[in-house]
Amino acid sequence: MRRRFTLFLLLTLVVALFASGSTVLGKAPEVIEKDSALTKNKELLYYLFWTQDQKLEKDIADLQASLRLSDEQVAALKNLGLEEHQSSVGLQTQAQKITVQSFNKQAETIFEQRNRSLEKMLGDQYEAFGEWLTKWWESEREYRMAWFKHEIGK
Repeated sequence: MRRRFTLFLLLTLVVALFASGSTVLGKAPEVIEKDSALTKNKELLYYLFWTQDQKLEKDIADLQASLRLSDEQVAALKNLGLEEHQSSVGLQTQAQKITVQSFNKQAETIFEQRNRSLEKMLGDQYEAFGEWLTKWWESEREYRMAWFKHEIGK
C-alpha cells in the first residue's frame, strides 16, 4: 500500500513537472526553466497542501514559520489549492469540446485568479511567498527525482 502511494506521489510529481508550462514538454527535468513557481507551475498549492506525505507536512510547517503565517492563512492557502485543483479538473472535462487556445486561455485565467487571491490574502508577504515557493519547488523536484533514481536502482 505504501509503495503504491509512493508511486502515485511520484507520478503526480512527474505530471506536475511536465505540466508546469508549455515550454517544458519533451525536456529533461534538469533543463526545466526555473522561473517563479507562481507563474510557471500549476496546482503547486494543491500538491503541497493535499498530498499526504511526511516531508510535505514538514515543508508546510517550514512555510508557516518562515513567513510567520497564521493558522488561518495556512488554512486559506490549503483551501485555495483545492479550489485551483477543482477549477482545473472542471476545465479538463471540457477539453474535448474546446480548442487548444481556448483551453490554454482558460487555464491561464485560473492561475491568474489564484495569484490575485494569493496577493490579496498575503498582502506584503505575497512576494516572499512566491520566493519561498520557487525555492521549495526546486528543492522538491530535486528531492523527488533523487528518490526516484534510488527506487529505480533497487
